[in-house]
Amino acid sequence: WLFFGTGKLFDLADVSDVQVQSWYGLKIGGASSQPILKSNLKQRSLRNITNTSAYYSAVRAADEATANDMNGKDGWFIDFNISSNSTGERILVPNILRSGALVGTTYIPEASTCSPGGSGFIIAVDPFTGAALTDPYFDYNNDNKLDSNDRLTAAIISGISFGDVLSKPIFVDDQLVTQLEGGDLESVKVPAGVAGVADPLKRMSWREIRQ
Repeated sequence: WLFFGTGKLFDLADVSDVQVQSWYGLKIGGASSQPILKSNLKQRSLRNITNTSAYYSAVRAADEATANDMNGKDGWFIDFNISSNSTGERILVPNILRSGALVGTTYIPEASTCSPGGSGFIIAVDPFTGAALTDPYFDYNNDNKLDSNDRLTAAIISGISFGDVLSKPIFVDDQLVTQLEGGDLESVKVPAGVAGVADPLKRMSWREIRQ
């Protein structure tokens, strides 16, 4: 599988670019012959939901998968057209696979060139469907527990925002930690790993070098 998001932030013109960007999960060597076409990917979507937390500035929910809806698909995609007016939301940093979730960090530029900055979301979805996870991933009510109380109107919370630009998160045991543009650190309790065991460090590959 290959996971990536589109968009860039290299020059001034990128700040005002509001074209719709996307997030992809591609199954290499999947159901159809190469090249992989967007028409053979399962489309998922995100939606803003009413936020009742004082800790987060906004939250989102993702589509829920249905049985066999990935059959014959070469992967999935999410277009960042959550609102009626595109905000130019994009992904600028690598995704993270953690505790059975794909975690992506988005950037939403500030529309005013006189006020550079912006905001963004940390989003967690199922890596192989692009849909909502089956269990809560973020400690929404900030009680240092992950349970049914971290759902909102029965929906799994798939995205959280602190109303500021976010760094790529890091994980310390069961805490997701991100730095805001102003320098403040925010942390959120997340799953520590399968069955509560921290994700082990593994050698992904190796190469012998002879001189």
